[in-house]
Amino acid sequence: EAAPELTTPEENTALRDAIFALPLSLRLPLLLHYMEGYSVKETARMLHLPETTVHWRLHAARKRIRDEWN
Repeated sequence: EAAPELTTPEENTALRDAIFALPLSLRLPLLLHYMEGYSVKETARMLHLPETTVHWRLHAARKRIRDEWN
């Protein structure tokens, strides 16, 4: 038996739209970390940012997406 889908196609579209509505400074860390699987340290190195900045940007990106969905 197939595993149930976690989100509907409409929710996937809404999530994609929310991600791509983010400013690039928040979108890039989010995509690199969550979609591409890079660690915070690797993401920071790729973007030439301190790890603390990457943590903050990930937090800010998640908050914006969460706020948009609520």
